[in-house]
Amino acid sequence: AQLAKNIYLEEHPDTQIHVIDSLSAGGEVDLIVEKINDLIHQGLSFEEVVEVITTYQEKTKLLFVLAKVDNLVKNGRLSKLIGTVVGLLNIRMVGEASENGTLELLQKARGAKKSLQAAYEELIKAGYAGGRIVMAHRSNEKFCQQLSELLREKYPQANIKIIPTSGLCSFYAEEGGLLMGYEIG
Repeated sequence: AQLAKNIYLEEHPDTQIHVIDSLSAGGEVDLIVEKINDLIHQGLSFEEVVEVITTYQEKTKLLFVLAKVDNLVKNGRLSKLIGTVVGLLNIRMVGEASENGTLELLQKARGAKKSLQAAYEELIKAGYAGGRIVMAHRSNEKFCQQLSELLREKYPQANIKIIPTSGLCSFYAEEGGLLMGYEIG
């Protein structure tokens, strides 16, 4: 992206371009894009949008729940042994994107019910306090609805959006996966 920016600026030096490295995927990227759209519609200047979105990124996180990890194994991000165990024992991987963009495992939960509780616990532990959430799922709307209901019991004002994954996020989330972006604080 930086290379494309520099090439474009060589031919169009008066253009304003800011590259955002989200170090994330799925719902967190959706949150950032929605925020940028809101800021532009509010009439903020380019510099103001860049400043606000840079600060906003510090207040968003990504939590994932994966029921299958075959594609992570194929791409060398997880060992074959872990991939086999996850599949055989019906284990759901609950984790987050770290500050430097790596995937970090937080909990292993056996089955949908325990992974629902684990996801809820991790959201609260990370500092979710009823703000915006984008739940990007791959064929798992029921899980998203259940998590949404659980969160709204504690935070009735929560702004929760449920959407299907697309593109590369669908590939990595795999069947039953969730890539959830949320605001903290």
